[in-house]
Amino acid sequence: MLLFKFIPKPEFTKNIPIQLKPTIFSHVLKYNFPYVLWFLSGIFLMRFIWFYNINSQKIYILMLYGICFIYVICKYFNNFPGTFDWLDLILMSIGAFVEGLLYNNFSKRRII
Repeated sequence: MLLFKFIPKPEFTKNIPIQLKPTIFSHVLKYNFPYVLWFLSGIFLMRFIWFYNINSQKIYILMLYGICFIYVICKYFNNFPGTFDWLDLILMSIGAFVEGLLYNNFSKRRII
């Protein structure tokens, strides 16, 4: 959201013909799921950069958790542009939990 405040959208994105019916699923897909994807991409980046240094990886991922959750909470107090939504926090927590489970499952398989 901060990116589009300073950089205008390209012309071809203004006339996108795909329309979603207004349901709870479409609302979550349009407004909450992008936060989860950005959050997961940050976690994956931290795991990639510090792949062999597990302690540093854990520290930086915990810092990313804190920064992302503080950013969403600050939107509640109107410190950042955007609207606060509890579903952002819930889905980001679920995404981080599932990613952690998958990472631990696959990293244990790699060691064995």
